Amino acid sequence: MRFLWILIPVLVGVLLFRREEEVGFDRVAAIPEESLDLEGPDYTRTTVWFQSQGTACEAWLYLPKVRPAGGLPPLVVMAHGLGAQKDMALAQYARGFAKTGIASFVFDYRTFGGSDGEPRNWISPARHVQDWAAAVSFVWQRLGSVVDTSRVALWGSSFAGGHVIVTAATVAKNVSCVVSQIPHLDGKMAMKLARARRGTAMMLKVLYAAARDVVRRALGMGRVYMSLAATAPTPAAITLTETQLKSYYSKHPKVYLGGWKCKVPASVLFEIPFYSPVDYLPNVTAPVLFVEAAVDTLCPKEALEKARQLAPGATVKTFGVDHFDIYTKPTIVSVIEETAAFLNQHFHKK
Repeated sequence: MRFLWILIPVLVGVLLFRREEEVGFDRVAAIPEESLDLEGPDYTRTTVWFQSQGTACEAWLYLPKVRPAGGLPPLVVMAHGLGAQKDMALAQYARGFAKTGIASFVFDYRTFGGSDGEPRNWISPARHVQDWAAAVSFVWQRLGSVVDTSRVALWGSSFAGGHVIVTAATVAKNVSCVVSQIPHLDGKMAMKLARARRGTAMMLKVLYAAARDVVRRALGMGRVYMSLAATAPTPAAITLTETQLKSYYSKHPKVYLGGWKCKVPASVLFEIPFYSPVDYLPNVTAPVLFVEAAVDTLCPKEALEKARQLAPGATVKTFGVDHFDIYTKPTIVSVIEETAAFLNQHFHKK
C-alpha cells in the first residue's frame, strides 16, 4: 500500500510533465498555390463557409461550366482521410468530376486547413462525422440555387471512406450514391495490422503518448502531439516504409493551407480501435462504390471482404497499387474516370 502512495504521484508526474513531448502549432494565414486556383477550362471555384458545432468550416465549391440543358448540376460532397485536408490532391478529383458535369463541395474538418478550431489537426472520428453531417445539411439547405440538391453523393477517402458509410447510414440516407475509396472500415483489424507493422516496443511508445494526451486534455493542459506519418523508429500515428512515406508526401502542396504540420494530438490512437464503419453498412440504402488498392498495407483487405458480405450489391473497382499511390498519376486518372462514371450512372437514375 505504501508503494502505491509513492508510485501514483510518480506516474502522474510523468504523464503530466514529461518535457520531451511534441507541442502543437498555430494556424498560419498562408495563401497556397491551390487557393489561387479559382477557374479552369471546365469549372469555377468559390470558397464557402458553413458551421459545424459552432465552428466555421471552409469548403471549396466547384461548379462545372458544362451543365444539363435548363438544369442544375448534381453534386458530390468530399473530404479527406486521416490527418489530411482538401489541398492534398482533392482538387484533382473535383476538376475531373467537373469535366463530366458534376459539382463538388470539398471541405476541411474543424481544426484542419482553412477551417477554424483548436487544437490544430485534431483527429476524432466522432467529430469528423459531425462535420460530415453539417456539410451535407448545408448543401441541402443552402445550395439549391446553384446545384441539384435532389442529386447529392458522398465521396470519402481512407479514414473518410469510413465516414461516408456512417453518414449515409444515419443522417444522409437519401443520397444518390456513396464512394468509399481505400476505406478504413474496421478499427480492430486496422490496429492489429498497425501493431504488426510497429512492433511491441513502438506500440507501447505511441500508446504512452496517447495516454498522456488524454490526461492532459482532461485537466485542460496543452495537448501531447506525435508524428502523423513517419518511418520507424519514430513513434507515429501511421508507420510507413521509406517508399510509402515518399508516396504519402507526393500528393501534398508546396505550401499548406492553414500551416498544416505532420503531427496530431496522440489520443486518436485510443479512438481508432473502436471505430468500425463497416458495422453501419446494413443501414446504407444508397448504391456504394468501393475503390480498392490491391496491395494496400494500411487498410486491411479482410475488412473490405467483410464489407462485400454485408453489402453484396456494392460495386468494387480494384487498382494494383499501394494505399497512397491511388492519389498519383497514372493511377488517379483511371480512378477519377471510373468514379465519375459511377456517380453519373446513379445521378441519372434520379
